[in-house]
Amino acid sequence: MRNLSTYILVSTFILASCGGGGGGGDSTPPVIQPSFSYVLPTTITDNTNPSNSGCTGTTFADCIKLTASETDPQNRLVSKEWEIYNSNSVNCGPYTRGGDTIISSPLYCGHNGYSCKFRYSWTFNDVANEGDIWTNYNSQNHTVYVNAIACVSGSAVNGYIQEANIFVDLNQNFIQDGDEPFTITGQLGQFTFDTPISDNSLIVLKGGIDSATGIEMPENYTLLGYSSNEKFIISPISSIAYFMDEGFSPNESLGIKYFDIYVDDPMTQINSEEASNVLLTNIKISIIAENLSKAMKQDDYLKIYEAMAKTMTEKEVALNNISSKELIYETIIQIDFQNKLDINEAMSVSKKINSFLESIVIDETKEYLQKFETGLKTLPKEIKESLEKDRIVKLKISTRP
Repeated sequence: MRNLSTYILVSTFILASCGGGGGGGDSTPPVIQPSFSYVLPTTITDNTNPSNSGCTGTTFADCIKLTASETDPQNRLVSKEWEIYNSNSVNCGPYTRGGDTIISSPLYCGHNGYSCKFRYSWTFNDVANEGDIWTNYNSQNHTVYVNAIACVSGSAVNGYIQEANIFVDLNQNFIQDGDEPFTITGQLGQFTFDTPISDNSLIVLKGGIDSATGIEMPENYTLLGYSSNEKFIISPISSIAYFMDEGFSPNESLGIKYFDIYVDDPMTQINSEEASNVLLTNIKISIIAENLSKAMKQDDYLKIYEAMAKTMTEKEVALNNISSKELIYETIIQIDFQNKLDINEAMSVSKKINSFLESIVIDETKEYLQKFETGLKTLPKEIKESLEKDRIVKLKISTRP
């Protein structure tokens, strides 16, 4: 009996030590910590467009975009977030967080290269050797390097247009939206954007001052052009070209062989016949647009450019005949769908504008500067007053007994 009691006691101790005979089935499973994979840029080297620059965002505004994806088989995650880690460069902000897995910031240009540091951190439930549950912390650091990237720059030329607002029209609605890069033109019409923009982006200029004469451009004055990797020109000619067919060549239309209208500055080569021809054509387009704007109370310059382009296409008029009475008259007909001018008035306006434009010559006397000012400020008033006088005379005649 004594031996039996000892056997039972020993057996109970052995079973208890083995976990009740279950072969370790109740033991705590090993902890599998959460892990993460990342999509992020490492080095950004180019600025022609986001897709080939090394950006992971879709635009230059969110080019530096870091995304974390979790693996958490035991559902141990408590929290997770992106943090800014020791990024002293002012070019590393502002940041935008997309939930707890995405962070992004813009790409900047014009610097010798900089880096931005990010940290992704997370907390999770862990289990100590004694079986106690506690919260653990882990993180991973990431550095994005931005090599020296050239800023997109150009010039606004009519003459030079300074103090004009110029912006990148990303959605091509001709309105400056809050997320669209913008800048102000300098004394020589020059401008530089401080953030990269894609090649062939639409550029819109509004207002400004003619630097040579000091006159304020009309409030609704607008120019259009496309960006380029090299310095480019935005001008009245580029504004007309925007509305022409894809195959349109302003060089061919103006009979220019060696001067690149989209790249070369006519003001710096004004003694060249081709450059002076380009400058004269730009001046003529602006004078036509402003006079038609005032004569027909059409504030939208783009509609005038579009009508001029349509007339040039339909009537096969080239840029070197931009001041022709036919083009001006037919442009009026294109714009004047509300019949603000009758046929005789349209012919009179086109004749007066044509006569004035034919008197402008680019030469060393710089008389063209005074002509330019007169064409933008005085001539529109004279045409408007002439129309009003003619209408008063017509009204008196029609009301005679």
